[in-house]
Amino acid sequence: MGLWGPVLHFHANTEALSLLSNVAKNHRAVLTKHEIVLDYLFAAEGGMCAALNLTGSQCCVLAPDPYDNITKQVSTWKRPADGVTAGQIEIFTSIHE
Repeated sequence: MGLWGPVLHFHANTEALSLLSNVAKNHRAVLTKHEIVLDYLFAAEGGMCAALNLTGSQCCVLAPDPYDNITKQVSTWKRPADGVTAGQIEIFTSIHE
């Protein structure tokens, strides 16, 4: 693959991390909506946690949001590679296949 091999892999990895970051953000949003709906459905019993006899940390639904951290890191990584065009990547990929 020569010199461009690591560059191509690096570019692919940063794109993959960006996609995973977006997926994590979307999953967190869906989980939060489900928690709200379950609390609403169990409102007569005092909410989801009360209905299931959960207390303290058992009741806490924590869905960490790594989106901002991952996005910030990926944008830092992409800066040096911004000069590489899609055409250049295509050329070097076809040469090294």
